[in-house]
Amino acid sequence: MKKKLIILYPYPFSKFNFFQYSFDLLKKKNVKVEIHNLSDLFITKKFQDQWKSEEYKLQNIKFKNIFSWFFYIIKEPANTFILNCTNQNINSINFIIIKIILSLKGFRVLIYDVIDVIDIKPKRNLYFFYHKVFKETKFDLFFYFNFIKKFIFSYLDKIHEFKNEIILTNTIKKNQNDSSNKIIRNIHSFDYSNFLRSVNKIKKNKYFVYLDTGHPYYDGDHYLDRSKKVTRNEFLIKEYIKKLNYFFYFIEKKFKKKVLIAVHPKLRLINKKKNLFNHFSNFKNFDRIDTNDAVREAYCVLINTMTTSVSFAILNYKPIIFLESEISRQTLNDNTNIKKLLTLLKIRSLHLNQAHLINKQDIRFNKIAYDKYKFLFLQNPNLKIRNKNNAEIFYELLQEKSMM
Repeated sequence: MKKKLIILYPYPFSKFNFFQYSFDLLKKKNVKVEIHNLSDLFITKKFQDQWKSEEYKLQNIKFKNIFSWFFYIIKEPANTFILNCTNQNINSINFIIIKIILSLKGFRVLIYDVIDVIDIKPKRNLYFFYHKVFKETKFDLFFYFNFIKKFIFSYLDKIHEFKNEIILTNTIKKNQNDSSNKIIRNIHSFDYSNFLRSVNKIKKNKYFVYLDTGHPYYDGDHYLDRSKKVTRNEFLIKEYIKKLNYFFYFIEKKFKKKVLIAVHPKLRLINKKKNLFNHFSNFKNFDRIDTNDAVREAYCVLINTMTTSVSFAILNYKPIIFLESEISRQTLNDNTNIKKLLTLLKIRSLHLNQAHLINKQDIRFNKIAYDKYKFLFLQNPNLKIRNKNNAEIFYELLQEKSMM
């Protein structure tokens, strides 16, 4: 009998998401994957419009409200596997309602608990709140309202627990039941799992690959909870883009290597030789779905903010250079994490005005530092699954639980 997996997703679901979570590989194993697009239940229409990449359309059902979803899901048999990704967004009462419905029906519920990048939580002392109120948010009432909602719903979330909830994680936890009736199963970070798809392919050193997150010209994530600093100063953005283009021209001429722009998957147009934004129209544009394909061909990887895609540079042992600028210093609110990343990986940072300082000696990496990062954030420490991608692990789990 064909197995079925339902994905509850709180945002628009793209073709990249289907690839990122390895659902395409699960589908090849004769598993029916059905997406429940619950973005109307969790985020505003304005925020939904920030997704520019192509939507995944096969078995992707969009629900307008919690009632339409309830009357649909209640008809599913109790032994159906549900991957509940709404735990990524706990600032809505719908998160609590969904959790209660799934629990009462007795579905087999799986939850992702995956860490794939450095995320240092600041100490919530007096300075933290002072900085949030007077420096970062500047009396943004939306931010405060959202903060209060998160606090309340986080508390409610702890009151009601699933029985035998399956946690899929890449952190160091025992592969067995714990005291809270949660079952732990080991998986890898999503980037490590997808890296395994092409681990035996030949690597090249053709390009300077710029991992373009959209910062600072794209401010879409600001609509999530206003936690992202943005600038809408067109003059500053134009000046930044001008400096970045000059930097790219300079290194192309000096190193005789082309610059390849790998735009964030949320903004990437697959199989099209153009970009949504024309900031880098004179440089080669990466238009495939797997960012690892771009990084495997890198001579050096360039970043200007935190991005999970830096994982591919680490896994492929590619040199990384962090590009600093005045506008980044003004708008980035994760400087602590960036400093930690640079220190841990022993990465050099370079200001955009210092292109003339970059030399071949700077194009290097520290293998010991890269391996340390890999084992901390990317590869699950369980050696039994070291060479298995997440689809294989997931399929074995579905087989195992189907027999129970």
